[in-house]
Amino acid sequence: MSYTPDSPIRGTSPLNSSQTFAALADTVPSAERTHVREYLDTLAELSQTLGLDFTLLTAQWDLETGSGTSEWWSDRKNPAGIGITGDPVQNAASQIWSDGPEAAFGHVAHMVAYVWGGDWQTVWPDEWPRPLDADKRFMAPIDAGFSAQTLRDLNNTWAVDPQNDYHGKLAARANRILETAGKDTPPMAEVTFGNVPKPTVVDRHLDYENHSKIGFSDQEIVIEGVVWHRMIGTLWGTDDWFFREKAATAYGVGIAATDGEAEAGKILEWIDPANGHFFGHSSGPVDGQYGDGEAFVDRFGIGRVNPQTVAIEISGDYDTPLDERARQSIVSLTAYFADQRKIPWSEFPIVPGQGRSFVIWHQEFTLGTGKICPGQVVMAETSQLIGRVKETLRGFQTSDTAPATGFPKPQSPGRGSQIIDDRVFLAPGGKTVQVATAPRLWADPSSPATGPDFPEGHEFTQSQFTHYVQGTDGDLWVVLEDGSRFPARALIAP
Repeated sequence: MSYTPDSPIRGTSPLNSSQTFAALADTVPSAERTHVREYLDTLAELSQTLGLDFTLLTAQWDLETGSGTSEWWSDRKNPAGIGITGDPVQNAASQIWSDGPEAAFGHVAHMVAYVWGGDWQTVWPDEWPRPLDADKRFMAPIDAGFSAQTLRDLNNTWAVDPQNDYHGKLAARANRILETAGKDTPPMAEVTFGNVPKPTVVDRHLDYENHSKIGFSDQEIVIEGVVWHRMIGTLWGTDDWFFREKAATAYGVGIAATDGEAEAGKILEWIDPANGHFFGHSSGPVDGQYGDGEAFVDRFGIGRVNPQTVAIEISGDYDTPLDERARQSIVSLTAYFADQRKIPWSEFPIVPGQGRSFVIWHQEFTLGTGKICPGQVVMAETSQLIGRVKETLRGFQTSDTAPATGFPKPQSPGRGSQIIDDRVFLAPGGKTVQVATAPRLWADPSSPATGPDFPEGHEFTQSQFTHYVQGTDGDLWVVLEDGSRFPARALIAP
């Protein structure tokens, strides 16, 4: 596709924020790259919500700011020459945005005034900042009677161009971004949200009416993060404590070292965030917040810490080791809520447009109280667990890997494997390793081994295989019942 002066402003962008940033990165000053990335992430999210073509708005930013080199951007984060008329008094009085996300809201608000005019309330979400707060000049195009549906309509309205070709310059910028992204960035698989299943839980719901620590929100709760905790106790001991009016957490995960092999990985659900209930002290009291906890509080306020996060309590003390079943439950719960929040696998754990992690340690809200939760074991494994969540999201969100129901099985019986549409599928029944391979912690050739190599001729039973995921090398990997992974091509004779 290509853009022309008559391209509509409303539409679907062919690029995401990562591709666009990659296309612009060489021209953006190094001091501005973080601001620009945050601006693009937010702009992409807002544009998708409203149905605006993100690439066209990015092209306008690129043109108006000189790829982030202008003083209007560096000093004021002005994304598109808003309020810059050439009159020194008006220029000096133009709005100052504090950062990239604020600039994105201002840019989108100004474009909404052009595209929807006086009907802006039909598209502007109530939970967003008021348009007049996001853009002090919001009413100017509406009062002037300006209306824009294509790039051509922005010529001599949004900007007066000496060559009378503002629309042509915007189209050219958009095409340049599109061409550069096509050369430098591999095509992204389409992302589909809603396919990540909620893991199996044991319903231990507490009675809202008879429990003083349960709150209720009459607004739709959008979960903006998962908070990892340690119980400093056992799974069922905590359950007993919670049923004595001491509850504080939505989910508990069993650990073999604390609760026994039979309880390892078991998930107790004490409250379902989907029903509007939450615990008033899940991740508080907030004191000495830092890192992603501080970023959350700065954006949403202390009062939203408990209603808009899901606390996952992991059984055991701070130094109790995790086991594979527990890891898988932590990963599955985290992936489910990240997908519900519509975080694409390629961005996880970062929340698009916010520059903060969706995964938060309890201590990032409470370090000032002396709590070091979740402690050294969970914190040391965080990077690996996040990598596994990312892998899980990719498997369910992208059309070129696992669909919601898992990979289809070939119909022919017997040992061995088949290749269907360039993918490896394992036949039913036992499976035999044809090429020696190492079981690894996650689907990455550089991942730590979980045990000795599987030699050629090693046989597996059907029950030892759980599902298949795409590895970081692009190939299909087998996931075993203990969570280990190895390349599926090891099952094919050389």
